[in-house]
Amino acid sequence: FAVWWGACRTQQNRISKFDDADDGEVVGIDLNVDENEDATRIREHLREHGHDWHFGIASPGLTRALVETFSPKLASGPGSPVVVICPDGEHEVLDDISTPAEDIEAAVRNCQ
Repeated sequence: FAVWWGACRTQQNRISKFDDADDGEVVGIDLNVDENEDATRIREHLREHGHDWHFGIASPGLTRALVETFSPKLASGPGSPVVVICPDGEHEVLDDISTPAEDIEAAVRNCQ
């Protein structure tokens, strides 16, 4: 995600709806792939928008690995893709510009 990108903010709001409804078995991690971003700005963004799941800043090497493993859309606009990784390692890339919470929930249910 990028704090300045509208699609990312919209996606975070949709993830928040899913997170609120989740029973605690799902671990969410939101990665900032903007290498010019800093941790202070991200913390301010999180406080401002009330997000309380895991966040991090991806190194260029991690971003490359994610792109190679999942999708080039993980590091480029205009979308804000979501990757659901199941306990068995299977995964689904939801690469809408902003994926509805119901689609995230369906992908998680497909893990079982």
